[in-house]
Amino acid sequence: MSSWKTLPIGYRGELHDVELVQFSLDLEEAARALPPPLVPRRIAGRALVSLVHVRLRRMRPTFLPGLVGFSYRHVAFRLLVDDPALAPPPPSDPEAAGRGIFFVRSFTDRPLLAHAGNLLTHYRLTPAELAVDPRGLAVREGGRRLSYRKAVLGAEVPSPGLFGGWAEARAVVGALDRAYAVDPDGGVWETRIKRPDWPLEPLALAGFATDFFESARLECAFRVASVIPYHWLAPVRVR
Repeated sequence: MSSWKTLPIGYRGELHDVELVQFSLDLEEAARALPPPLVPRRIAGRALVSLVHVRLRRMRPTFLPGLVGFSYRHVAFRLLVDDPALAPPPPSDPEAAGRGIFFVRSFTDRPLLAHAGNLLTHYRLTPAELAVDPRGLAVREGGRRLSYRKAVLGAEVPSPGLFGGWAEARAVVGALDRAYAVDPDGGVWETRIKRPDWPLEPLALAGFATDFFESARLECAFRVASVIPYHWLAPVRVR
């Protein structure tokens, strides 16, 4: 792992047009996507990927003034991990469990930004073709593809299959606020994300397909209509 990634540097920015598409995987396939000692979080016998599709704006290291920044479109496969097995929650914050993710893959359509991001962060950025329109998204990279299409306005939003209902789905997805990475000697690094609570609104999808994963099954989707201020804290070694 590049030593640049472990520098005590945080980042700030804004999240615009956030869409979160949840699809589940077989536990075996999910485990193959994680470096040891990370293991997938189990929800109703499956692992969960929370895809985030967002326009990041005014992004900058925290030591730079707010007038400096860059913007880009970001798509990421965030696999939920069993974080209590990594770092049990402290008594002062017993609800800290169940908030962790691992960036299996991340994409941008700006190759130079992907190179810089891989030197400085754990995003695991890859240049890709991102086709975006008001009805959905298509990601193409290395011969593989993921796409989803939003239903027409006013369409019925089905109940999320993996969860007991929208309240449970919102609680799981809305709590995610820390990302884990693993260095070559097995050390685990945690990067926390500070933002206001997500105002998650159910989003109806009319289509979903991917060949990035063999066992992917669509579960539910959300949108965030508000602009969200975002603070990516400096990484800390936790194990």
